[in-house]
Amino acid sequence: MTAKGKTARKNEVALTFTSNQVPDMIKVLEDKLAAFDGISESNYRTSGQIDGLGDIKTMTDLSSLIRANGMIMQSEEYYNQSAQAMGLDKYPQFSYKGNTAEDWKKDIKLRYDLINQKETIDKLNHFKSKLETFLSEEDKKNMLLKEMEAFAKSL
Repeated sequence: MTAKGKTARKNEVALTFTSNQVPDMIKVLEDKLAAFDGISESNYRTSGQIDGLGDIKTMTDLSSLIRANGMIMQSEEYYNQSAQAMGLDKYPQFSYKGNTAEDWKKDIKLRYDLINQKETIDKLNHFKSKLETFLSEEDKKNMLLKEMEAFAKSL
């Protein structure tokens, strides 16, 4: 999407900068890294174990995660169809190994996001590390003082 010849992407970062802008570029990278903090392995709701597929928490293949999600969706669909075929108006909500289908879908999506975003996080950390080598002693001092000021304000 373009507007008046300029790219309108929210993740776009200027590629040309001067050494005076190194602290600002590091701050941009730190902010982008902070955006990934909400995605954490500790947010799983299920055991992760799916019979015949293994543990979604250790899967690294995105296709396997899609299959796992399909298995949960299909099991839930068949469960509901079976209850309807039995003429049941009220029946327990579908669960697999003690968790709802929604819990499983969220965990599978979480793992997918973790795998998918690991490469981005690694690159951001790599570029941040490279940029830090260009910081002057004065820049390092100013950055430390800003961090200390932010910490003091948070108390």
